[in-house]
Amino acid sequence: MYIVNSYIVSPAVDPDAQAFITAASITDPTQQSAVNQLVLDLKAASIWSIGNKIYPLIGGSATHHRYELKSATAAGSFSGGWTHSANGILANGSTAWLGCGVNGNFTTPDDLSVAIYVRNNTQTGYDFGCSDDGAGSVNETALISRYTNGNAYYSADQNYTLAVAQSDSRGLTLGTYNASKHRLYKNGSEIGNANLVGTGASANQIIVGALNAGGTPSFFANHEYSFVWIGGALTSTQQANLYSTVQTFQTTLSRNV
Repeated sequence: MYIVNSYIVSPAVDPDAQAFITAASITDPTQQSAVNQLVLDLKAASIWSIGNKIYPLIGGSATHHRYELKSATAAGSFSGGWTHSANGILANGSTAWLGCGVNGNFTTPDDLSVAIYVRNNTQTGYDFGCSDDGAGSVNETALISRYTNGNAYYSADQNYTLAVAQSDSRGLTLGTYNASKHRLYKNGSEIGNANLVGTGASANQIIVGALNAGGTPSFFANHEYSFVWIGGALTSTQQANLYSTVQTFQTTLSRNV
C-alpha cells in the first residue's frame, strides 16, 4: 500500500488472484498479498498463459492446498499420509500422493514444462509424474529433484530420461523440452540437457509425491512441497523468470530455501 494526501491506498488486486483468494478462502493479508504478487509477476513475465496447473500450496490445510491458481477451483485431490502446514505439504514417503487434475498427454512431449519447489534435502522417490506401465518406463512424464541414487531426473517421453547428479533437493527443480533438447534447471540455472526426441505421452493423471505407474501410485517421495507448476515449454529466460517469481512468493511467506 502507499499514501496519497494522507489516505492509505491499496494496490489493485488482480482479478485472477482475487478469484483464487475467494475460492480458497485465503484470509491472511500476507498470504493474499503474496498470491496477488505471484499472479502479477507471472503475467508481467508473460508466462501466466503458459501454465496449465499451478498449485501455490498456501493456506496451511488440505482444504486450502487443493486449490489450483489458474482455474480457482479445488482441482487437487489428496490421498495417503500428508502433513499440511504454512510451509506447504509434506509427503510421508510411503502412501502420500496428490492428484493434479491433468493427464500426461494434455500436451505434446515437446511442449511441456514441469516444476516443483522442495523445502527439505533428502534422497527419495518421484516428486511427480505418470507413465503407462507399472515400471515407469513407457510414455513417462516425470520430475525428480533428488532420487535415492543422488540424481535429479526429467522425463517427457518413453525411455527418454535426462539424469544429473545433485547434492541438494531444495529449491525449484524444473524440466522442459526446449530447442530440441530435454533440459533440467535448478533455481534458475541449467544443470543439464540432452538431445532426446519425444514421441508419446501417458494418458494417466500426473500426481505429486509419487509416480502414477500404470494407474498405481509407486516410487513415493518424502519431500515437503510449497509450489507445483505444470505447463507448456519454457525458454531459458522464461524459466529464470519463473524461478525469480516463485522465490519472491516463497520469501514473502517466509518459507524460502
